[in-house]
Amino acid sequence: MDSAERTAVGIGSLGRLAVVGAGAVGLYYGGNLARSGIEVHFLMRGDYAHAVAHGIAVESPRGNFEIFPARCHRDAAAIGVCDLVIVAAKATANAAVPGLVGPLVGEGTAILTLQNGLGNEEWLAGHFGAWRVMGGACFVCLNRVGPARVAHYDHGLVALGEFSGPAGERTRAVAAAFRGSG
Repeated sequence: MDSAERTAVGIGSLGRLAVVGAGAVGLYYGGNLARSGIEVHFLMRGDYAHAVAHGIAVESPRGNFEIFPARCHRDAAAIGVCDLVIVAAKATANAAVPGLVGPLVGEGTAILTLQNGLGNEEWLAGHFGAWRVMGGACFVCLNRVGPARVAHYDHGLVALGEFSGPAGERTRAVAAAFRGSG
């Protein structure tokens, strides 16, 4: 694909979404998107067995909810190609990210980083192509309070945009999914 075709790739209906980094940020936003009806797959390590047995729980002043059964996986290859991959892993774990995200990426996959720190968009663009990458900044108060369990205290805003150009159809589709999920 040339760059004009790449920027035209849209998310469509967000048919399949993967969350890489199922800590507080990944569980909260992924959980809300799953609750809204989007097919969300969580790539997990330590919380995997608990999440399979008990689901994902979010405590929030906006209303507590659980995702059960939750689509939890230990291996990205078991998830397969997704329309959108949310990278919510700590930036200190970026060395592992290419191996975790690679099996999730297909021809039209977009990657949204909701990581702490600076330079994550550039880093992901260097590994997966600038046209795939979207950057996001979260303004939220929450904590992981147990296995696959998050306490949300306030806020929840995500500001997002394209790494390689102006906001387009894909950006609006992702923003609409986040708005629609609360």
